[in-house]
Amino acid sequence: MTPAYFQRLFAYNLDANQRLWECATHLSDEDYVRDVPYSIGSVQKQIAHYVGVEYWWFHFLRTGQLDFQQEPKESRAAQRTFWDEVNTVNQTYIDGLTPEELTRYVKPDFWDEGDKSITAANAITHVMLHSMDHRSQILRALHDFGAPTFEQEFLYYLLDL
Repeated sequence: MTPAYFQRLFAYNLDANQRLWECATHLSDEDYVRDVPYSIGSVQKQIAHYVGVEYWWFHFLRTGQLDFQQEPKESRAAQRTFWDEVNTVNQTYIDGLTPEELTRYVKPDFWDEGDKSITAANAITHVMLHSMDHRSQILRALHDFGAPTFEQEFLYYLLDL
């Protein structure tokens, strides 16, 4: 796979994240933090988790250092500011991808000794799929709370280009 492939995949992820945030703005403050009895809980926690994973993986790919930032921010505005900052930094990394970077092997320090290293391409794919998984869970919660939702399939993104 080429840098252009991952740039397109990342653009899709950014678009889906933006659309999800717009839907989440329709939630009351109470529903935003209300526990959802699936996965890791509230919409607030889900967003903080998956944006945090995007942050730490790309930070790790750029620097080789771990920096976990998965706790919900003190307000929606602060969470959105963090999300925007993460997207900007991650976009810079994605824009600079090379074939060599995509084939570079990485392994976070906290993985078990017997765990295999993976390529940066596989790490990026994992992050995009992880985010899609949590967006799916959030979209279900948004639906249950009566907020608008959207079709997040990659195909629909491509057809809208």
